[in-house]
Amino acid sequence: MSSRRLLAILLHSNLHRTPSRSPFTHAARSATRTRSHTSPTGYFLNRAVNYATSAGAAPSQPPATPASGSHDGKITDEFTGAGSIGQVCQVIGAVVDVRFSEGLPPILTALEILDNQIRLVLEVAQHLGENMVRTIALDATEGLVRGQRVLNTGSPITVKHDAHTAHQQRLET
Repeated sequence: MSSRRLLAILLHSNLHRTPSRSPFTHAARSATRTRSHTSPTGYFLNRAVNYATSAGAAPSQPPATPASGSHDGKITDEFTGAGSIGQVCQVIGAVVDVRFSEGLPPILTALEILDNQIRLVLEVAQHLGENMVRTIALDATEGLVRGQRVLNTGSPITVKHDAHTAHQQRLET
C-alpha cells in the first residue's frame, strides 16, 4: 500500500509541474496551446494518478457451496476425491485416460479398475482438464474397455515392506 501512495505522490507532483516555460514565449499563446493539444504523457499520467489514488479492489465473494444433497449418496474426500468412481475413456497401451464426474484425484494417486479379471492399478500422471486424468497402468491392459469403472483410492501406490524385502534390498546394494 505504501508503494501505491508513493507512486500517487510522485505522479501528482509531476502533473502540477508545467512544461518548461521560456521567458521568450508568449504566455497567452502557450496557454491556448496546452488547452487545445493535450500531450499523451499528461493523459497517461492522469490515468496513472487515478489508478494509484483509487481504492483497491473489493474482496470477491467466496464461491457458493453446492447443496449437500447433490452428491448422490457418494462419500468422497474433498481434497483427494477418495471413493469417487470414474470411467475409462481411452486406452493406448499402458496409458489410460479416466474421466471423473467429481473429486479429481491428485497426481501420483493410485486408481483401481473395478470389474476386471485381474487387479489392475493405475497411477495418475497428468491432469488433462475437463475432469480427466491421464494414468499409467502398472500391469497389462488387455481386456480393458471404455466405460469400465475406476475407483479413486485417494492414496499413493504403496508396497508392503517386510523383513524379506528389506534383506533383498540390502543384497542389491
